[in-house]
Amino acid sequence: MATHLIQIDPGNPDRSTLRAVARRIVRGEICVLPTDTIYGFHCRADNTELLSQLHQLKGRQEQKPFLLLIQGVEYLVHREINLPTAARGLMERFWPGPLTLVLTTRERWPDDISEDGFSIAARQPGYPILNRIIDYAGVPLASTSANLAGREPLQTVEEIVSAFGDRVDCVLDAGLLPAAKPSTIVSFRTSPP
Repeated sequence: MATHLIQIDPGNPDRSTLRAVARRIVRGEICVLPTDTIYGFHCRADNTELLSQLHQLKGRQEQKPFLLLIQGVEYLVHREINLPTAARGLMERFWPGPLTLVLTTRERWPDDISEDGFSIAARQPGYPILNRIIDYAGVPLASTSANLAGREPLQTVEEIVSAFGDRVDCVLDAGLLPAAKPSTIVSFRTSPP
């Protein structure tokens, strides 16, 4: 497969380019996208075949679930995901941004998204380019760092293309991302969180 390399100015992103990337996601492509922390692999979170391909791409032996990137709290309310008062407070204060919340669910979720079937790890990213892509796609994204399982995340588009260029459909190049800490994770599967 030939990887489509798409360059974008993070300070002035072209909307038609972001819409084109969103269409790729909707069509079922695996794309490397910049986030508020690092570059990551992304695909539709509602397609189990794509999620399986994402596991293969990462080289994961165990079934470790992917992070769910969403448009905002409305998605969680719509899916009837349990939102304790403390979780809502954290969302109001830190979303969009690098805060991942592990929340319990009423319905069963696929193993690729849920460790136990009844919880998900969700985040509304703080990176405007990625938020627009999620908004244009209209579906949540499964997300994981751009690297092989057990190795350090790749930091540059050049490293990613060299390692995975023939195994991903597109790479959105926003240049070198600012140094950032990984997302903080707060689990509401236990009490206290």
